[in-house]
This record gives sequence, structure tokens and C-alpha cells, in this order.
Amino acid sequence: MLEVKKYLPANVINQEELAAWRASIKKVQAEHCPEEVKQFIKALAEKLPDFGQIGKFTTLISGYELQLSGMKYFNGERINAWEVYQLPVPRMVAVDHETAMHRIFHRQGKQGLINYCRARVKGTELEKLLAILDVHVFKQERAEFKKVLAEINQSKQLDPVLDV
Repeated sequence: MLEVKKYLPANVINQEELAAWRASIKKVQAEHCPEEVKQFIKALAEKLPDFGQIGKFTTLISGYELQLSGMKYFNGERINAWEVYQLPVPRMVAVDHETAMHRIFHRQGKQGLINYCRARVKGTELEKLLAILDVHVFKQERAEFKKVLAEINQSKQLDPVLDV
């Protein structure tokens, strides 16, 4: 298996530039968006990672360079300094989840928002909370909404790992 050191984007990206970019984005809110949905979008957007993967590309790297990085094995085989290896690299972009969720809610309604959220929290503790999103956020059980929103606010922020 490929052994690559994992870096968090916060360790490599200038956070001041990221904050300036985020502040420069025109804030869009969906028309006729219920207050509960606005609160939900704001709470969840703060928990989602700053970067999203939009695909992968493959780069060629020599065995010598892999050995310089401390790697000894590539896909279970000993690295030969004279061979060239294909290394998958994720393509990451900064994401403004709040604006994206408002646009999706405006264009596709509640099901679009649910699909967006489920795709972003898959495999995390927030996934369990979003399983009941339709009932709580969209006013079918308003008293329970505050409980779910509190649980989202108490959960930890998701940190993406640059993983290949």
C-alpha cells in the first residue's frame, strides 16, 4: 500500500488569504428561505472543511524522489530508484459551503440541500444527525430542531486530509 505523509490544508494554506477570499465572496441567500433552514445552513457550514476534493490527477515521480521522502515501499513492492511511479494527487479547491447551500436550496429545494449535506458528511458523526434533517429543519417537528442544531454546533469541525 502507498505510504504517504498526510497534511492538513491548514498546515499548508495561508489562513489569512483564505479568510480574505471568503470575505470577498458575494453572500447569497435563497429567496423565501425559512429561518430554521438559514440557521441550519450557518451551523453546518462552520463545521464543514474549508477545502473540497474535485477529482484526482496522476503525476509521475521517480523512485529516487520517493526514497528521498522516506518511502521504502510503493504498493507493497520495494522502490527501485531508477523506476518511475504513477502517484495519484487530489485536486483540492477552497469551498464556501454557506453560499453553496443557499444556492442549492434556491435551485433544488430541500431535497437538493439534503443531498449536498449527506455527500459532505458521509462517514462522520454529523451523518447521523443529518439522517433526520428532513423532519427537523423543515418544520415537521420544530421542538426537535433546536436539539439537532445544538448537537451539530457541539460536534467537532471536519478536517480534510490531503490523502491520495
